[in-house]
Amino acid sequence: MSSQHENRVFAIRLRQIWNTLKGMEGKPIGLIMDELFLEMERQGLLDKHTQERSTNPLEYWGRGHIPNNLAIVDLLAEIGVKRARLPREWLNDFLRAAGYSETLRKQRIHGLFGQDKQALVGQLNVNLNDMKGPFRPLRIFLCHCSEDKPAVRKLYEQLKSSGTNPWLDEENLLPGQQWKQEIPKAVRKSDIVLVCLSPKAITKSGYVQKEIRFALDIAEEKPEDTIFLIPVKLEECEVPQRLADLQWVNLFEPQGFQRLLRALKKGAESLNIKI
Repeated sequence: MSSQHENRVFAIRLRQIWNTLKGMEGKPIGLIMDELFLEMERQGLLDKHTQERSTNPLEYWGRGHIPNNLAIVDLLAEIGVKRARLPREWLNDFLRAAGYSETLRKQRIHGLFGQDKQALVGQLNVNLNDMKGPFRPLRIFLCHCSEDKPAVRKLYEQLKSSGTNPWLDEENLLPGQQWKQEIPKAVRKSDIVLVCLSPKAITKSGYVQKEIRFALDIAEEKPEDTIFLIPVKLEECEVPQRLADLQWVNLFEPQGFQRLLRALKKGAESLNIKI
């Protein structure tokens, strides 16, 4: 793997930390980066030159420059896992790009996640969202406004009947869970996000707009030809400008769901998943 490729992967995985925290905690990215900088400073990990930089060094590293001090990489890895709750696949990519050997990666992953997956099966509540490989169902997040719940619930049932694993707040959120944390996690874990549009949805301010912004941030990390965000018109309406570059589907038309299903199958094929 080339150094240029490693730097690019490191930058993408690093930016995932603050993009995820932005969605989970609702804080501006600048504030999150300041918090991370202060933590590194508190632990004495920054040399004088780095401390005197006019910009936060995280901005520099986020453009594809790997820190020379691996203690900084270790701290960022820990924040990614414990605070942003990123998965072990993320950690493995992050450490590999930073130059960690396979042995060191295994040690660090074990240190942050504990036992391997086989040993964890008896301890965790394993569900469809934890399944890996081609035999798991396609994970789909349904981004919508509450006023469209009846139509979205119907779509949810259609998707389940088609063999996919849709995520809907009223079905998947458990009593007592903090939805401001669980929803960004669900978006992050999803293979595809369906943005359900209607006249109500495009004019309503609130958390649904945050979901769209968060999904767009994740979409930027995907390869250009990846099907990740699909605008789904529940009824005739304008598509918001920030989604206008994406082809939408008119679900209200007779063949609307079949057209959506074809797009989902194409997206699944790129992930080696069968529907």
